[in-house]
Amino acid sequence: MALGPAFGRYGGVRIRVCDGVLVAGPIVLRGEHAGAVEVLDQAAAFAWRTRLASPRARLLIRSYLPCAVRVEVAEPSLLCPYVYLSTRRPAALAAALAEARDHCTAPAGRAR
Repeated sequence: MALGPAFGRYGGVRIRVCDGVLVAGPIVLRGEHAGAVEVLDQAAAFAWRTRLASPRARLLIRSYLPCAVRVEVAEPSLLCPYVYLSTRRPAALAAALAEARDHCTAPAGRAR
């Protein structure tokens, strides 16, 4: 059937944090542009993708995943207040994002 490949691509978006850069489908955010990282439980995730959603935010919504991560964007020139990412493992993603942010914003003389 023709729907099989379409559903495969819908659920096949990968979220990666490599070399201090978040890549989630069409969303790319460098670690130095990431602000606070918040793990959202089911109720908070629902609120941020509905009534609290900003029209300028970048969203990767997968309705079959109840939890998400919200990352504030600290770079004003990007014109995006935050990135919302539905994920199966929000705590692990939040930890990877915080590590990427801290690694990119560490002072030059500090050992990494």
